[in-house]
Amino acid sequence: MNALLALQIFSCFFMTGVLWLVQILIYPGFRLVPPSGLGVFHEFHTRQITWIVAPLMLTELFTAAWLAWERTEPLLIWNLILVLGAWLLTALVSVPLHKRLSQQPEVSIHRLVQTNWPRTALWTLRSGLWLFFLIQNL
Repeated sequence: MNALLALQIFSCFFMTGVLWLVQILIYPGFRLVPPSGLGVFHEFHTRQITWIVAPLMLTELFTAAWLAWERTEPLLIWNLILVLGAWLLTALVSVPLHKRLSQQPEVSIHRLVQTNWPRTALWTLRSGLWLFFLIQNL
C-alpha cells in the first residue's frame, strides 16, 4: 500500500474518532461548565485540541488532494470532495460558532452540537468508504 494512502486512511480513521468524541462528550460537556468559567475552559479546549486536529486535517487535505491528482479514481475524487466539505463546514460554521461561544454560551453550545453532526457524518462516511476499500483490497 502506498504510504500516502496509508496516511490518508489513518488520519481519516483518527479524525472520525475525534469527531465522535467531540460530538458525544466534549461539546455537550461545555454545558456543565459554569458560565463564569466557560471562556477560560473554551480557550483551553481550543488551544489544546488544535494540536491534535490541525496536523490531522492538514494531512488529510494534502494527501487527499495528492492522491486524487495522482490517480483520478472515483473513490479518491469522492474522498477529496468529502474532505473539502468537512473543511468548509469547519471554516464556515464551526469556527465562527467557537468565536461566539463566549458571548452567548447556551445558544452557541447548542448550535455547536447541532452543526457538528454533518461533520461527524462526513468523517464517518469517509471511514466507511476506506473500510470498504481495505476489505476489498487487502
